[in-house]
Amino acid sequence: MLNYIQNNAVSDAATERLEEYVNTVRSDPMVKEEIMTLGEYFDREREEARAEGRAEGREEGRAEGRAEGRAEGRAEGKTEGKTEGKRELIFEILSELGAIPSALKDRIDNISDPDELNRLAKLVAKAASMQEVEKALRK
Repeated sequence: MLNYIQNNAVSDAATERLEEYVNTVRSDPMVKEEIMTLGEYFDREREEARAEGRAEGREEGRAEGRAEGRAEGRAEGKTEGKTEGKRELIFEILSELGAIPSALKDRIDNISDPDELNRLAKLVAKAASMQEVEKALRK
């Protein structure tokens, strides 16, 4: 403790008084035991404070991770919902042209790029036949 006080620029007068007191009391075996106990107490308190700080930090990290995960999940869900909505629109328009061949349906189901689905929706909206759509998709 004296080292701490000396190394951390506590006032000289206070350090001297503390040194005098410690030197006076050190010779008594009971006091020596109490001084060790006090040092152990401070060590234990310091370790408990560190453990508490680590636990709080972990909990904060988990909370931030959960919040980020929820936000990412919502964004992904929103994107997937939009993509599925575009596919449904394409299939709805295509069904006006007749039965949708399974190969064409599978091909459209495998498109995940929103821009490609937008392009396909515009193409399907203008198409006069199912064959015209199939031919455009082969390109």
